[in-house]
Amino acid sequence: RLHCLLALVILIMLLVAGVACVGLYFGLSAKQQTEQNNSGNSHKPDTTNCRLPDPHFRQCYTVMSGATTDDMSSQRRFMDISSIPTCLVESYQDVMQSFAPSVLDRTVITTEGGDRSMMMPIDSCQPANLALWSLASTFPYGVVSIDAMMEYYSLAVLFFSTKGPQTWFTHAGWVENLILCDNWNGVRCNNRTSVTELTIINNNLQGSIPTEIGLLTNLELLRLQGNVLTGPLPSTLGELTHLTTLNLGANYITGSLPSEMARLTNMNYLVVQENKLSGAVTEILQSMKQLVHFLAKTNFFTGPLPDGMVVCVHLERLDISSNNFSGTLPTELGDSSGLVQLSIENNNLSGATIPSELGRLSNLAYLSLSQTEMGGGIPTEIGNLSALRGFHISGNNIESTIPTQVGNMIALEYFEIELNRITGTLPSELGRITDLIGLKVGYNRLDGSLPSEIGNLKRLDVLDVKGNSFSGIIATEICQLNDFELS
Repeated sequence: RLHCLLALVILIMLLVAGVACVGLYFGLSAKQQTEQNNSGNSHKPDTTNCRLPDPHFRQCYTVMSGATTDDMSSQRRFMDISSIPTCLVESYQDVMQSFAPSVLDRTVITTEGGDRSMMMPIDSCQPANLALWSLASTFPYGVVSIDAMMEYYSLAVLFFSTKGPQTWFTHAGWVENLILCDNWNGVRCNNRTSVTELTIINNNLQGSIPTEIGLLTNLELLRLQGNVLTGPLPSTLGELTHLTTLNLGANYITGSLPSEMARLTNMNYLVVQENKLSGAVTEILQSMKQLVHFLAKTNFFTGPLPDGMVVCVHLERLDISSNNFSGTLPTELGDSSGLVQLSIENNNLSGATIPSELGRLSNLAYLSLSQTEMGGGIPTEIGNLSALRGFHISGNNIESTIPTQVGNMIALEYFEIELNRITGTLPSELGRITDLIGLKVGYNRLDGSLPSEIGNLKRLDVLDVKGNSFSGIIATEICQLNDFELS
């Protein structure tokens, strides 16, 4: 009887357990169904108030600027981000897996005592990580295209890499608004879909241009001049194959122009002047056959003068002054019929001469070859430059006489040939250039008398003839000129 009683008890316990399991199963199913009904879609977490709390952003900014009081070199430190909503964490993890799993330090998530605790390493406050974080907290899950997310991510990395929160004078809309094209200052789009223009000028950007800039594959204009950009240029600039304008002038960028930039065959305006760039540029220019402006003055570029510039048939402005270029002036420059400005002063062209082919540049308005150690003479073909307004060859080793054909340059305003070894007399034909403002021929080996025809130059402001061997009496016509400086 005892055995039967024990068996009956066990049977009753099994029945009770079975009923409990069935109830639990249906209870969980009902709960899951309720949750799905509330969310509307199990793959779209609730994004209500799903944004990164501002205090955490401010903490990351402090770490970025090095203003933390922690000794980060002593041990790995974490910040508590447990207050971030679960929906943000899910979006964040999805973005991390989709775009940049390698750049993001793993967060540490614990659930001791049933409470979720989420800790992010201090070094996760790097620009790429902050951009991902911002992306996850700004975009509603599954609403926008992959391309839009990538453009947001690229611009956000630029923002954090150049200390946008701390130093930009203005950053209206940046990493705050879902729609880039309408609200981010300096961002323009094509049909409000893809970013095609980024213009942030004189805005105190500090830091280097990140490699993620290469994700803006539809970009046509990139203008970041007048900032405090440093470091080398990323090779990913070569990914911007639609780029027609790149202006990085007046920054502190170092290194060389990446060879990958040779892929930018649609480039029209390349401006890198007033930086600390070095290396050669020939290979890059040879591929940019549509180039209209190449402005690279005041850098440390080296090597021979870029032969590539002679194949740019559309070239209008070439300014490579104040660099360390060497070699000779390519005679093929005479084929750049649209050239308006040619500035090569302050380079080392020892042994080079002024090619007579420059006389074919009928549209040339400004020619500066000063302080290049060039020798030889002034070719007579220079007189064909009827549109020329500035002729500057000072501080060289020019030894010829002044050709009389200079009188044909009737648009000339400045004729500066001082500090050379030029011989002979001043040609009277100079008196035909009635728009002349500055005439500087000092410190040469000129002799004879000053031609009275100079008195025809009613606009003359400066007449510098010192350091020569002129003789005779200054003509009355010259003395009657008003408001000009004679030395």
